[in-house]
Amino acid sequence: MVKRLILLVILLTLSLPSFSQTVTQSKDSQVVVLPVKVAREVVKDLMRGDSAIAQLSLANIQISQLELKVVYQDSVIQKLKSKEDNYITLIDSEKRKNEILNDEIKTTQKELRKVKTKKTFSQIISGAIILTLSYLYITK
Repeated sequence: MVKRLILLVILLTLSLPSFSQTVTQSKDSQVVVLPVKVAREVVKDLMRGDSAIAQLSLANIQISQLELKVVYQDSVIQKLKSKEDNYITLIDSEKRKNEILNDEIKTTQKELRKVKTKKTFSQIISGAIILTLSYLYITK
């Protein structure tokens, strides 16, 4: 019996918290124990990672804004090129119109000279006929 009592005392003293394990992990525990130095490095890395993610998201936003700006500028450039083409077409049509008008003016001037020449010639002939008839009338 003494042996049993001694065994019981030993078992009871070993089950006291001072003799038992202080850190026990159960299967569903999420706690990890790290040294302070390692924990500080992990925190620094996490902070760097978070700031890198924030910078990446800002960079992506800037890239999308720049892409939109480029698309807008391309549309403006395309519109200006279209306007330039329209202006060139207008200038060419005005040049053709001026050439046609100049040709018409030249032909009209030639016709006017012909008409003036005919008028002058008919006036000279009319004057000669009148003088001749007047001379004949007076002499008879």
